[in-house]
Amino acid sequence: MAAADVANTAEEAAAEAAEEEAVDDADDVLLKARRARRALILAKYAHVQETPSHVEPAVTPQVQGAHAASSLTTQKHASYNDDDLVLEAAMAINVKDDQALVNTNGARHVDDFPEGEAAADMIEAEIKSERERDTLRRLDTQEAEPTEQQQQQQQQQQQQQQQLQPHQQMDAPPEKKKQKKKGVVDMFCSDSDESDVELDDNEDSARANRATTAAAATALTDSWDDAEGYYRFAVGELVANRYEVSRSLGRGVFSSVLLGRDTHSTTPKSAVALKMIRANDVMRKAGMQEIHILHTLAAADPENKRHVIRMLAWLEYRKHLCIVSEAHSMNLREILKKFGRNIGLSIQAVRAYGAQLFVALRHLRSCGVIHADIKPDNILVNERLSAVTLCDLGSAMYSESLQHENTPASRAANSAAETSGGTVPAPRDVKNEITPYLVSRFYRAPEIMLGLPYDYPVDMWSVGVTLYELFTGRMLLPGKSNNDMLRRTIELRGAIPRKMLKRGMFTDQHFDMEQFHFLRRDDSGSAKPVHDMRAVRDLSREVRGGAGASADKRKCEQLATLLERALQVDPEKRLTPNEALAHAFVREPFTGGTTTKN
Repeated sequence: MAAADVANTAEEAAAEAAEEEAVDDADDVLLKARRARRALILAKYAHVQETPSHVEPAVTPQVQGAHAASSLTTQKHASYNDDDLVLEAAMAINVKDDQALVNTNGARHVDDFPEGEAAADMIEAEIKSERERDTLRRLDTQEAEPTEQQQQQQQQQQQQQQQLQPHQQMDAPPEKKKQKKKGVVDMFCSDSDESDVELDDNEDSARANRATTAAAATALTDSWDDAEGYYRFAVGELVANRYEVSRSLGRGVFSSVLLGRDTHSTTPKSAVALKMIRANDVMRKAGMQEIHILHTLAAADPENKRHVIRMLAWLEYRKHLCIVSEAHSMNLREILKKFGRNIGLSIQAVRAYGAQLFVALRHLRSCGVIHADIKPDNILVNERLSAVTLCDLGSAMYSESLQHENTPASRAANSAAETSGGTVPAPRDVKNEITPYLVSRFYRAPEIMLGLPYDYPVDMWSVGVTLYELFTGRMLLPGKSNNDMLRRTIELRGAIPRKMLKRGMFTDQHFDMEQFHFLRRDDSGSAKPVHDMRAVRDLSREVRGGAGASADKRKCEQLATLLERALQVDPEKRLTPNEALAHAFVREPFTGGTTTKN
């Protein structure tokens, strides 16, 4: 019987093997290909390496040039799976021509936007004004007394001026025919200074003048800044003997940005952006934290697939911190002006860009980072217009929640801070300032304006406002002040929960603390209670108004539901990045009658 059982078992095994071999050849090949692709993906993304222990201190650029960010080691990050293949498809948009970005459904009816103004017509200075005032306020409080370094710089400048004065008096050409020197422009002199540079017909006097000019140039070696501490550049200047400057890309509160070319690059794409942090102790400290955060984000994204700006190097040049990153041709503000003025972008573009921004938010959150200034101006677009990159982490900070977490991100950040010489605060010591001016006003979450502790959800609110703006071409909440912003928020989303009002540090500036009636303030600052504040706008209707074909209509409805959750007034109920990436607007493909330009 035992032998028979063994024989039967052998026969059953042979039968099973034969049955497996009888599987349809096409299905077998497909299954094997799927398994092989999955194995390759897991092998590519599931590796684990060491975390960087600290941010390297700045070195003199003349000696070593710049710190290459490419040498960063990596920390553990989430492995890809089959769901990520779906996500990659959602993020893809093939812009064969400019029309792929245009909303072909035409302008919406004005009644769809009872409050919103055309986003393309808003003045950028208005967006930055409050943050500039808050920055100046902090500078006044933190720098009321000059630091030791500032006192030394002031003494050096006084000594230089005293040394120059005797030379200027001695070298004044006595009653000789003079002519203005032409063809030479000193970037470190003002217009009035340039007009004073003159030549004398007498050779000795000319030689003396040249000596005086040389002495002045030597004395002005440290005067690379303008009165506000921004770096003064020259076209063709070679920063750190490597990056050739071509033009300015603009300036913000914390820095100016220059377009340059990496002369050491061996690839055709040698364009770089040079972010020159303002020469100021407060700005320098913020710049060091930005560098540290960029290191952390890059270390957790070795494949550069998380849609956050990549720091190529950083250096210290003429007393300015300089962050070198990849250059992009446009930002979303410019894209909206060019392709979506008053009508917004196509639903395909909004879906692709939105999915990429949610990936960026997920990456920030996994590293314990709050961006704190997301808006179309800080979202760059590549040349093909197919990918967006979140940039400008000058306001970024670590989340206070890291103090209570024991994760690879929190452990790595604390370790790095310990070895940074005090230039970067450890996350366990982070105490983020409660300020009503964090984030540009139109993209500012309610909890910031009320003076509540804030965290990752402030970034989701900003992305939600941005997506609305991209799709409609209109500002969602174009308030003139925090008070006006709160009024518009209530009219859009309804009453603010009382639990938020009771805890807000600035609630009494906007609400009657007894009945919690909203206090509407006019331009003079006087307040008038409003007893019947309620929602008068329909967010879903405003978004659905852009639907055209049947597929677009379905996607518009999905976008509306996503924005309803992303723009929850209560941050605890607000959409998370993982929830956004699992939403039907991102996951479900366009079906039937689609008007996609892909």
